[in-house]
Amino acid sequence: MDRKLISWSELKNLLDYDPSTGVFVWRVYSNGRAPVGSIAGTLQKDKYWQIGINKTLYKAHRLAWFYINGAWPDREIDHIDGNPSNNRISNL
Repeated sequence: MDRKLISWSELKNLLDYDPSTGVFVWRVYSNGRAPVGSIAGTLQKDKYWQIGINKTLYKAHRLAWFYINGAWPDREIDHIDGNPSNNRISNL
């Protein structure tokens, strides 16, 4: 992977994540569009949430894993219940 991934500390500075709901919200005013406290990301046609940070798009379920564990998943992760929009950490 050639692109530079966001650091754990930068992620924690930009976003809050609620592991019980699986929802990310902005901690800072983002891209001149997203106010503090607003839900981060866009629900894609394939039902996966995607969040843009520093001109890089991330799947929210991968960000959730990173946010909680402090390390990127070393393999593919997906949703236990088969619902790609359910990003609760217990579902990954």
